[in-house]
Amino acid sequence: MPSVEILNQLGVGFNGSIMLNAILSAYFIYISLLHILKNRVHFNTRKGVILAFAIYIAACIVSSIVAIDVFASVKELLKMLFYFCLILIIPDLIKEKSDMKIIINLLILSAVIPMCYGAFQLIAHQSPITAWIGGRTVIRITGGFTHSNHFAYFISLVGIIVFGKIITEKNKYMKLLYATFFGLILYEVVLTYSRTALMMLILTIVVMLVSRTKNKLTAILVISVLIGSLIFLFQKSELVQERFQDVFNIFSNINYLNNALNGDADTDSFAWRINLWIGSLLLLSDSLLFGFGLQNFVNISNKVISISIDAHNNYVKILVETGVIGFSSFMLVVYQMVKNQFINKKNNSFFYYKEASFLYLYIFLVSFIDPVINHTAIGFLFWTVYASQSRISFNK
Repeated sequence: MPSVEILNQLGVGFNGSIMLNAILSAYFIYISLLHILKNRVHFNTRKGVILAFAIYIAACIVSSIVAIDVFASVKELLKMLFYFCLILIIPDLIKEKSDMKIIINLLILSAVIPMCYGAFQLIAHQSPITAWIGGRTVIRITGGFTHSNHFAYFISLVGIIVFGKIITEKNKYMKLLYATFFGLILYEVVLTYSRTALMMLILTIVVMLVSRTKNKLTAILVISVLIGSLIFLFQKSELVQERFQDVFNIFSNINYLNNALNGDADTDSFAWRINLWIGSLLLLSDSLLFGFGLQNFVNISNKVISISIDAHNNYVKILVETGVIGFSSFMLVVYQMVKNQFINKKNNSFFYYKEASFLYLYIFLVSFIDPVINHTAIGFLFWTVYASQSRISFNK
């Protein structure tokens, strides 16, 4: 699924509207139904997870019926059904802990092709996203994704899994291999110039080190290296300075929020987000229960800031598109996720329990800035891990 993103961006598809990831999603839904019918899959150990997501799917269906753009909703609904099938099928395929290791390794390998494409963009100096700074053009690598930020979020999530491997791996050669791969991930995240992805990855790694490393001196050393690297990048790169200046403005300007609401800071990429979020939520009173339609936020944003753009906030996006009912059902899914984490901690049944916790920390915080869960490849990784988490115990 992450590699298919590259083909989509290269224009491989049908009439520009039906993309390959939609075909892949439809195919997976088909084989999932065949698997359930053939193997008579039982869902007794994870009824809560399945019920919560089924309610969310039902809310998405109703939202699609009342949508402004029904076709856009149907395409997004197909993606939601794909995620639902991941939750239905993956736990049934995990019979023992070695199966979980295979899934984790496959998720790591899924980043290889996009990262190679990102390296090609850097070497060939070819990328759909560029920035003009200091009298020169600087490319922001995308790895074949729709945007540099999406690519940065995806490989950051893989990076969290890889860093967990570095901490837990006993074989020194494998540890070195994982450390090298993590270094490449961190380097490519920097080359995307995605502020949120980089800051959240560093924050998550710091939390992982503090909570998982027994040798606190080692944790302090690694944290110092990471912070030192950020300071070095900030001093050496005008583009990095420019990208982070908007973040500093939030804390240094007492009139920042007022300016954002009045649209006086339209050059600030965070200020217009605030304006967009509040303006779209004010419009929600017209369709409070079921929202304006799945994947229809772009139609609402046009009324608020005269630009057709996504929400840049997963929670606002879900609330505006699916209404109070859809948002409440999504939060029920989040509740089930947290509940499963505590169950897995108590039973010590999930092999990568802590790594999944850090991954959730990253993605739920990033979701306040970008609707990352709705991106096909990122959602694929996220819901695959979540589906694995719903495998409550290996003893049942």
